[in-house]
Amino acid sequence: MNSVESSNSGGLKPYEESLARFGMNSAVRGLRVLWCIAALAVFAGAYGRYHNFNNETFDLAFYARMAWGLSGGDFWDPIVGSNVLGLHISPVLVPLGLVGRLVGTVEVLLAAQSLIATAAIFPLAQLGHDLFGKRGAWFGALAFLVYPGLFPVMTGEFHPGTLALLPLSVGILAMHRQDARGLAWATLGVACCREDLLLITAIMALMLAWKNPASRRTSLWVFTASAVYVAIFLFILHPMLGPTRGSLDAHFGPWGASTGGVLLHLLTHPLQVAAHLLAGERLMYLVAVFAPLGFLSLRSPFWLLPVLPVFAINLLSHFPAAIRADDHYLSPAIPFLVAAALFAFRRVDSRMQAVALCVAAVSTLVGWTSYQRFSDYFESEQTALSREITAAIDPEVQVQAPYELLPHLAERDLLHRAPPPDHGGGAVVLPVRYRQRYQGRESLIRTEEEPIVRNWLARPGFGAVAANTSYILLRRGADPRSGAAARFFTEGREGQPQRLTGCLSVTGAVRRAGSNRVRLFLRAHGPCPHDLALRIGFGYRPRRVELLFDGVLSPAWLRLGDELISDHGLPDGFRGSDLRVGLLRSSGTRPEHEDPVAVTVNLEEAP
Repeated sequence: MNSVESSNSGGLKPYEESLARFGMNSAVRGLRVLWCIAALAVFAGAYGRYHNFNNETFDLAFYARMAWGLSGGDFWDPIVGSNVLGLHISPVLVPLGLVGRLVGTVEVLLAAQSLIATAAIFPLAQLGHDLFGKRGAWFGALAFLVYPGLFPVMTGEFHPGTLALLPLSVGILAMHRQDARGLAWATLGVACCREDLLLITAIMALMLAWKNPASRRTSLWVFTASAVYVAIFLFILHPMLGPTRGSLDAHFGPWGASTGGVLLHLLTHPLQVAAHLLAGERLMYLVAVFAPLGFLSLRSPFWLLPVLPVFAINLLSHFPAAIRADDHYLSPAIPFLVAAALFAFRRVDSRMQAVALCVAAVSTLVGWTSYQRFSDYFESEQTALSREITAAIDPEVQVQAPYELLPHLAERDLLHRAPPPDHGGGAVVLPVRYRQRYQGRESLIRTEEEPIVRNWLARPGFGAVAANTSYILLRRGADPRSGAAARFFTEGREGQPQRLTGCLSVTGAVRRAGSNRVRLFLRAHGPCPHDLALRIGFGYRPRRVELLFDGVLSPAWLRLGDELISDHGLPDGFRGSDLRVGLLRSSGTRPEHEDPVAVTVNLEEAP
């Protein structure tokens, strides 16, 4: 009996039959239950993050819009401004998008990812069964599912490369069984998911050709097809149809402006490349990758050869997320890490296998718990704020919005990331959550984000129609003095105005009993500089700095005779009835040289 026949004698179905049925006829009935539980858990986590607006990257929105567009014959991706064939080739998105038009694109993508990616346990279980019998089948399945970085990827975003985990795992099993035809089918499955992953199948085909001369012809065909497919994308489609600045610039910009330029720079600057690779964060990345499974994978380097392109790309990249073990950039390597651990475990002395299993289990558990943020799967205060803003956006208009809102807006013709720049859309969502972090500090008005927001609030042709502590929704053509800004206008109030600057005076201040907030009454004498902010508190130069009108109404839209209110917090330790109020601009100086640093306002108490 040959090795393959012996491996199938333990009760698993033959490879060809189980491949056709995705392993569902496995004699290990519990694997089907495990798959159902895992798929449900992944979908529940993924949908929980999406439903509660806890997605932090733009990949879910990016691929949802791509799938939705492709299903309608639209090859233009508005998020990055490029033809989709210049971004990635993912034919699997077309059928998913067609189904998504019936029941919701995001929901279909998340369900497909949950079912397909977790189904990789079947070929990995069969590999384990070939090596160790039924116990090996469970080892292969569980090692894959509990690998620390996998669950955050499957629940935190969608990526076609994650769907490729199943055909990649099928390819590993085919390689082990020296089945070139099985590797060819696996390669076709990978090609349907994402073109750059064919670098992996190209190496697998060469390895199989070397390992089994009888399969050399088919293996070389697989290698050639994989290499040509990748080359067509890298050297023809991407340069011709890709964005001016895309992922190539984000990852390899310091190395070169094109694929050829990057390769040439790497070859001609070996010392610079070595210094980059030996940086502490990259060495720690390798530790985080191999520590799960107790470093067993390193004892079978042969099975890590196919994913050398994955590690090379991640380690050479300048993009911070590329060297995170819980990001999708590592996902294609996980089946190979599991396979390498299985083969390594076979070589562990029988007296040490229990120790090796304990070390692998503990290291995997520690890694798994360190990557989980369970609060992301549940509703929070931020969820309600996000829903409030998205509900106020017209479903027909072009919109620019932050990453966490984009998946909920993906099914529309025109969709862009939050500004800058201005893409000419009818709605713009400005993220302002950072204001809570800097509240009361002068550094707020000089953050990277605040000047952008204040410039937009002062732009002609836009008005704030909804606002909360996390977002401001602007609509093109809306009155900047109405909508969310209308609540700051009030009736005239008796009181002696005190000049703060030429365009604004203060006429009074009221604090409710027991409150640490004060309402200022202001009178406008004309438009003010759009970057005006308020000093409030005590002393000659009050240290607390806040935005006028909650940072929603731009001072640039004030008119002569406007009576306004503006609510502000008082500094800790404030006592007495004399409140000091002044103005400053983004530079930290007074609006005009002759303006007072601050004036004293009598603080009234209200019941």
